[in-house]
Amino acid sequence: MSQKHAAVSVCAYHPRSPAGAMTKPALRRKSVFQFEAMEDRRLLSAAILGTADGFAVLAGSTVTNTGTSVVTGNVGVWPGSAITGFPPGIVLAPGQIHTTDGVAQKAEADALTGYNKLAGMAVTKVLTGTDLGGLTLVPGVYQFASSAQLTGTLTLNDENNPNAIFVFQIGSTLTTASASTVKVINGPACIDNVYWQVGSSATLGTGSVFDGAIVALTSITLDTGATITQGNALALNGAVTLQSNTVSVDLCSQHPTPTPTPTPTPTPTPPPRCPAPTPTKPTPTKPTPTPCPPKQSGCQGNSGRCGDYLPAGSTLQAWAPASSDCQLFTDVYTL
Repeated sequence: MSQKHAAVSVCAYHPRSPAGAMTKPALRRKSVFQFEAMEDRRLLSAAILGTADGFAVLAGSTVTNTGTSVVTGNVGVWPGSAITGFPPGIVLAPGQIHTTDGVAQKAEADALTGYNKLAGMAVTKVLTGTDLGGLTLVPGVYQFASSAQLTGTLTLNDENNPNAIFVFQIGSTLTTASASTVKVINGPACIDNVYWQVGSSATLGTGSVFDGAIVALTSITLDTGATITQGNALALNGAVTLQSNTVSVDLCSQHPTPTPTPTPTPTPTPPPRCPAPTPTKPTPTKPTPTPCPPKQSGCQGNSGRCGDYLPAGSTLQAWAPASSDCQLFTDVYTL
């Protein structure tokens, strides 16, 4: 099978850096490495499982749940018609339930194609009769002519290889003991590169923590509390049985819908306020004094009595010859 190969930059330490201190360029190369690894794994998984990669649980006959199972990914059945136990089981968005529809039919067809691809890969090592518990394996294709057993912890060393793949070809059954674990090390958070091709049925024991896609020819059973942290339970012909389990499709194939950024509502600008008028203090107007009447001939000395020469009804005024000022008398005399 052809695989996508990408150029990989190896993280390096600067010769002048203190021991164990990674420089910024090295950190940047590491980030690029992890991004490329995630993308390669996503493409590889899609090439093997097709649309079935988006199904956390897929069965040929029935899907049965008991208890509060939580499924991240699609749940489907085809050609069977029964999916029961949801609720109380929960399928988290964006996962959906597909009962005997075209989506489930296509996923079953893709799962069968993937099963055949995995079964046809060249074998790296035969492990028939060996318990997987306590082993540390590097990428490769491992074969069991009959059944496979896991008791304890199986460690898969990814070796920071973006094209790493672990395939287990199992002739009949896959069984894990209670509290068994499959652990992947030296790889990115996305570990969509572990596949279990099972010739009959698979059973995960109580409390097991499992990684990888199980593609079983017949059925898959998860005992109470067993978890598939990143992978799938794909049964081609039989049932998938859940009992208060957690099943999550791999992180590589999840494409969350981006949350649109809301357009901010413009805040209306209030019209400019007219400034309050500044009260203007009126400038007092100095009254213009009434000019004195011209000096009349015949005024007598300093008394300024000019009444002898004014028309009848006029106001008498005094005229001071020294200052040429006039003063209005307080009394008005009618002549």
